[in-house]
Amino acid sequence: MKKIIVIIASIGILAALAAIVIQQQVTGKRERRESAKNMLYSRAEIISKSLARSSIDLLGDEDDVGLADVVAKAKVDYPDIQYCRIIDNDNKIWASAKEDEVGAEYNAPKGLTSLGKSQFSAQEYAGADKKALVHAIAAITVGGQKIGEVHLALPMAAAKGEKPAGLPVLWLLIAGVSVIGLAVLGFTGCDQDLEKIQNDIKQKRKIETQLNETVKSLRKEEEYFRKKTTDLKEEEKKKAEALIEVKRQIAGLTREIEQNQAVNIEAKALLEKYKTEIGQLKYAVQSHQAQAGQLDEKIKKQEESERLFRERPKGIAKGEETVEVWLNRAKEQTLALEQGIAEKQGELERLKSVCLSQEQQIKAYRSQLEELSAAKSALENEIRDCSQKHKYLVEQIEHLTPIARVLKTKISKKTT
Repeated sequence: MKKIIVIIASIGILAALAAIVIQQQVTGKRERRESAKNMLYSRAEIISKSLARSSIDLLGDEDDVGLADVVAKAKVDYPDIQYCRIIDNDNKIWASAKEDEVGAEYNAPKGLTSLGKSQFSAQEYAGADKKALVHAIAAITVGGQKIGEVHLALPMAAAKGEKPAGLPVLWLLIAGVSVIGLAVLGFTGCDQDLEKIQNDIKQKRKIETQLNETVKSLRKEEEYFRKKTTDLKEEEKKKAEALIEVKRQIAGLTREIEQNQAVNIEAKALLEKYKTEIGQLKYAVQSHQAQAGQLDEKIKKQEESERLFRERPKGIAKGEETVEVWLNRAKEQTLALEQGIAEKQGELERLKSVCLSQEQQIKAYRSQLEELSAAKSALENEIRDCSQKHKYLVEQIEHLTPIARVLKTKISKKTT
């Protein structure tokens, strides 16, 4: 009688397990599809935003060759991309997997909404060959201002999910073994069977608790990496804005340096002009000094002649008054020349002072130019540091993305 009861109970358990397996297949298939769809959307977001970051400087500089390289590399790295286009705010196509589209106006597929003020959007639609696609749009922004968009499409076939064919068979094998085990236990005794079942239940509960703890730990790790990725993206955005500001400062310093160089050239030309005028004045002064020397000699001769005339007898001093008038006139001319020489010397001193002031100003310009050159070198070093940090952040994001994807897959499998 006990054997019959055990066999009937085994058959009932087998039927219950079969029903559970069928129910799990239906539920699991739906959950796998939803999980695969979410992963496809996440993948489209990661790829499109990565291309948008790589296109910031290239689109700003209107570098169509560099943008073409970005699209070509994306097609190599992600072969399942159906199409990829980079456009500006005027809907002009700057880069595309199809070269004949470059330079043309972009017309979005019918039924798709524009990006608007969002940074990313993903929509489902049917392509030209009636295949289901996910159309992703990512904004290309500089300092919070959108300068363009990245448009790409991935096939929805990847979101169907894989069917774990071995799972139903495994459950059926477990059920069969359980039936056989129950039958055997029925022959050896119900008491031992009951004790073993209780131990198995305790062991399964223990394993279930450990699995729940593992899932919680994986979810914490996923949240940590998600937050880390967000922080890195925010830091990368700040670095990009800082890099743009540094470039603006360098452009301003370059213009200031060019202006100072022009002022320096004008100062040098003015200095040469002053030097030429000083040379001419020195020559004029030397000429006046020579004339003054000659006049001094004449004055001395005239004074000697006057002395001789005065020593002559009154009868011989014929024409004395005429000579005295001539001597007085010569003295007046000499005084005028001496006054002119004094004025020229004063003007010469003034020109020397002006030249000295100009030389000091030129030295100040040169010192300022050296300071600007040093500031430019420091800014160039800072730009190189920012570029290295930007590259490091991009590598970190690319490194964390596969880890986050694996964690999501693990959690999806654990919950299934």
